[in-house]
Amino acid sequence: MKNLIAALLFTLPAGFALAQTAPAPAAPAPAAKALATRDEYRTCLRLGDEAVARRGKLQQQKYDYDTRSRQLSIEMKAHLDAKDTVKPGTKLAEAYNTTTEQLNARNMLLNSEADQFDKDIADHNRVSAEASKRCSGLTVSQEDMQAVNAERAAAKK
Repeated sequence: MKNLIAALLFTLPAGFALAQTAPAPAAPAPAAKALATRDEYRTCLRLGDEAVARRGKLQQQKYDYDTRSRQLSIEMKAHLDAKDTVKPGTKLAEAYNTTTEQLNARNMLLNSEADQFDKDIADHNRVSAEASKRCSGLTVSQEDMQAVNAERAAAKK
């Protein structure tokens, strides 16, 4: 039994030494990324400007839609509240029915605008994602960046 214990004592340190793994080799240095051209930088800036403009238009569309939707809801509620005062078969009933048709038509128009707005948002998100993928890792030299920014500043004057 003493021999077995002694054999284990001698083999355990050797086993631990063999179980240790060699250090992982150092990762190779990443390849230097090529600098973007001035045209690529201009394109990415233009894409960013277009995204900002589209977003502004979409925000205005949403505001306009929400305003018209709230107004229509108010008018529809008032119209429904007046329903009990209308006697069937009278001219007032005919006018009430005409107004109902007009309100329903406006509601259908708002619904179709909402559907188009959803498509416009999806398109904006797709175009923005493509631009982000194309431009997010762009590396530009300081000289090119300053030159293009100076061009843009001069063009805004």
